[in-house]
This record gives sequence, C-alpha cells and structure tokens, in this order.
Amino acid sequence: METFAGVIAARLRERSRDLSQRWLERLNDILTVEPNDIFPTDDLLDHIPQLIEQIADYVQALFRVYVLILIAYIVANLFFGFGGRIPYSGWSRAILDFLREVSEPVLAPFRRVIPPLGPLDLSPMIAIILLGIVGNVIANLIRG
Repeated sequence: METFAGVIAARLRERSRDLSQRWLERLNDILTVEPNDIFPTDDLLDHIPQLIEQIADYVQALFRVYVLILIAYIVANLFFGFGGRIPYSGWSRAILDFLREVSEPVLAPFRRVIPPLGPLDLSPMIAIILLGIVGNVIANLIRG
C-alpha cells in the first residue's frame, strides 16, 4: 500500500511530465521552421532569371540616362555659347552648373587625350560612343 505522500508525488511527477510535454509541443509548433522558409522554393528560383534581366536593364538604363545628360550638356553649351543665355538668370546658370558638374568628370580624361580640332570638340562624341559600348558590355555580363 502506497502512502499518501507517495501517491501525491507520483501524480505531481506525472503532471509535471505532462505539463512539460505540452509546453514542448507548443514551443515546437511555434518554432517549427519549414524547409521552404529557409531554402528557396521552385517558385522563387523561377524568378531569378527575370530579376537578373531587370538588373541588367536597370544598369543599361543608367548608362542611357548618363548619355542623355551628356547630350543635354552639349546642347546647352551650344545654346549658351551662341548667346541664348538670359542675363542674370539663376535657373539657366543652375542648369548649366548641374550639367557641367555631372558631365565633366567623364569628359575631362577624353579632353586630355583628344586634342580639339579648332572649334570642334570630339571628346563628347567619343565619350557617348564608349559609354554605349561599356553599358552594353556590362549589361550583357550581368545577363550571363
């Protein structure tokens, strides 16, 4: 015959194991990580070529925008060179300063190498051609 204290101790041990088991099951349910949560699924892997293509298109678009800025710089210099500037105009000065600050870092190395042919400066044309080639090469390298 078991004593009262022995019966209570056995029940407490059983309840403790039961309670521990329930808590472990709850924690397991909360902390369970599905393999698809860690490793990419096939759906995600199917989108990687599209992502690479979009990155390549973005890089190519950046080069195109820079070429457009160079063209705008050339046109603005021609316009302002022929007296098209409005006297004391802050906005025209701001536009020309912006275009100069963005364009000159690329054009300066070409101007050092290529001498001007009288009033004709070939460095922007060569820079535009090289930027187009470099942009296409980098985009194609990204695409693989």
